[in-house]
Amino acid sequence: MGYNSIEYTCTFLNENIIDYVLINDFLGGSGNDVDLYIPKKEYKKVEELVDSGELFKRAHPSRHINHHYYYLKTEFGIIELDVKFNLSFYDPDDNIYRKANFESEVIPNGYNNNIGYRPGWWHALLLYGAHCGFLERGKIEERHINNLKKYADNFLEEVTEGDQKAFANSVLQRINTHKNDIKHFPEELRILLRPYFAEISSNDQEIDLKQKKPIISDSINAYSVLFLGCDGTGKSTLVKSVKERILVPTNILYGGVGEAGFKKTSIYSIREKIKKFRFSGKLRLHKFWLLFIFPLELYLRFWRKKDFKKRKLILIDRLPDFSFKKNEWGIIKRLYKKILPKPDLVVLLTASDEALIKRKPSELSLEKVQKKKKLELLIADYCQNNGTKVITLKTDELTVEECSNRVIQEMWDKQKFKKTVFTQ
Repeated sequence: MGYNSIEYTCTFLNENIIDYVLINDFLGGSGNDVDLYIPKKEYKKVEELVDSGELFKRAHPSRHINHHYYYLKTEFGIIELDVKFNLSFYDPDDNIYRKANFESEVIPNGYNNNIGYRPGWWHALLLYGAHCGFLERGKIEERHINNLKKYADNFLEEVTEGDQKAFANSVLQRINTHKNDIKHFPEELRILLRPYFAEISSNDQEIDLKQKKPIISDSINAYSVLFLGCDGTGKSTLVKSVKERILVPTNILYGGVGEAGFKKTSIYSIREKIKKFRFSGKLRLHKFWLLFIFPLELYLRFWRKKDFKKRKLILIDRLPDFSFKKNEWGIIKRLYKKILPKPDLVVLLTASDEALIKRKPSELSLEKVQKKKKLELLIADYCQNNGTKVITLKTDELTVEECSNRVIQEMWDKQKFKKTVFTQ
């Protein structure tokens, strides 16, 4: 990103006189998401920063009431702050574990390493060990184990004997034992953590209670962005880049007829077989696919509730352009316009004919490129005539990063985006 997001975040918190300690990236990583513990007494200060517009708070609740996601917008990009207001840890079954006096120990025993305020190595090892052992991310990856090993090694440089040294050595031993089988490592790690973390009963008033999930699907209130463009303009690449950079919970929906839709479903198999056959005369079986099979597929693809769970931002990768052709059946055009979502923003990608043909020489010809461009422009004009803003980006002149930043900035400037994605 060209800057250290952890250092930027810590500077922001220091300037606002908020106590905190890093839960992750104790060595000063450069990712754009920062995990923090902030004491409950500082909650009001953090919320005041939300009220003043200096921070943005994710609208959809996290799993537990003392765990929130905030977003810090900078001139360099967006930083996600994953904040815990107490140090409880949850396993996949929502059993709750805490270490006695953990909160009162962590901050007084931490120190500033010129990047951010981090815990001492013993508490760093326990924090990250609990994070991995209780599978708070839902799974464990090799990078998590590598980080844990670094923290254990650093701690062992500080101590020479005692139970804490024995714990660190046991962690390293388990890491070596499970380096080729990380699936069972969390269970072994939880056994090591049990002397330090006790399971909390559900009637304990100090625990994080589980959040109630919204009854109605978030799809009703989602902010959607449609990406259009001829083959080779980089739609899918840009969609993925925007998702990575925007950080808020995002769902990508594919609106084309290609294999990126429902290729593993029976609907896809049926429609591929149907497309190979035709009736004689004007009525073709292909029309049956257009009128019945593909509309059902699109309906399921766009409106399934599970696709919108916790998603406030929807990125739509293209629409079926045949439904906008002037010579297409009127019933088909009306059907698809009922099914397809109305986007809040349209991003039209374009490039010179020569650049597009060069990118996909085996698939594109000059005639095909020009025909496709007209169709994509037709869809963009339709959206614009219905009140949706359209921005045009020339992907043969701009990098993927420049295009992503432009799209994100365009969204961020919209009040509807802020109202939909963040709390007010």
